[in-house]
Amino acid sequence: MSETFGHRLRRLRGSKQLSVPRVAQGADLSSKYIIDLEAGHRTVMTPESATRLAAALGVSLQVLNAPVTIVVMTGHVNIDTLRDAQKVA
Repeated sequence: MSETFGHRLRRLRGSKQLSVPRVAQGADLSSKYIIDLEAGHRTVMTPESATRLAAALGVSLQVLNAPVTIVVMTGHVNIDTLRDAQKVA
């Protein structure tokens, strides 16, 4: 079974010994947002949030491999992971 994004986020945060509030502050996100991501209650995020979260964790976007939503003129297009988005581009 593959690792969920929430589990990966929690593992990365733990490996860096970073608290939820510290990551949230570094990513300019709320602690609740981080907790919801880790628990799987949020299933997508904006590319901007993913970029800030990766920077707060000190990892690349590829390592974070976050589920993102890309906003286009016709609406929202859900992209499961950045890796899948790169395949489409």
